[in-house]
Amino acid sequence: MAEAAKFGFDFGTTNSSIAFFDGRELHRPVLDLNSDNPLVLPSLIYSDRHQQPTIGTVAARRYLQNETGRWAKWEKRRVGEIDGTQVFDRFYTVDELIALILRQLKASAERQLQTACTSVGLGRPVKFSPLPSPHNLPPHIDRDAITSSHLSD
Repeated sequence: MAEAAKFGFDFGTTNSSIAFFDGRELHRPVLDLNSDNPLVLPSLIYSDRHQQPTIGTVAARRYLQNETGRWAKWEKRRVGEIDGTQVFDRFYTVDELIALILRQLKASAERQLQTACTSVGLGRPVKFSPLPSPHNLPPHIDRDAITSSHLSD
């Protein structure tokens, strides 16, 4: 892989995305081939009884195929309005759930762009700036999610 570079993450409670600016051109990797917009990853997580998560439209499909009796509440809420959720016998914090999505975005970007993703900018929307500031983080994104995704800001 090429030298480490800064990627821009746009984490959303409905959809998420990632991009990389190489100084000349903005690169956006394909994130979800099954989505109406493959450059966007639906922020959906499905975890089976063995705590094996899947992300995006595949998560929705797996939930419908493997319906386990666990009721799914499809209600949009802001991140921070809840502490987390119980999935079978494990409680996931909001940070852990966000980290699952960030890791999926990171893996897709690294694989397609052949560039190591170790430093990120987070935003709504992401702004590529020569003066990165940790104060640009939206208040609903906890640094624990970034850390557990093996990223730095």
